[in-house]
Amino acid sequence: MLKIKNYKPDEQVPSKRFEFQPGVAFWVRQLTGAILRNFRKQCVTQDLGYSVATQRMEPVEKVDDDKLNDLIADYILEKWEGVGGEDGQPLPVTLESKKLILDQLAIKNFVWAAAQSLDTSEAEKKIS
Repeated sequence: MLKIKNYKPDEQVPSKRFEFQPGVAFWVRQLTGAILRNFRKQCVTQDLGYSVATQRMEPVEKVDDDKLNDLIADYILEKWEGVGGEDGQPLPVTLESKKLILDQLAIKNFVWAAAQSLDTSEAEKKIS
């Protein structure tokens, strides 16, 4: 039997260390559906918009994509080692640093692949 851990939306999934290259590692968290839905709720506002189909004003959801991307970046990338800025000094663990790191395409792809490889399920151990 496969046991699935049900993380609550406000609960942080434990991170796991992934080595990007010798001396450079990132601690990455899995982004579960519940956590992503919670982030989206924080970024949605209701507004009225004109619908051409019905020719009436109707409620429309607007998502603040920048805020959603910030929440995801801040959550998924917990910390790192071996990453420095242009001055050669280690980058502090801040939202701005996380956004800067994830703006690098190779690193972004690595972090997303790492996050997708994480699994919150576990196989039940059978006693024979």
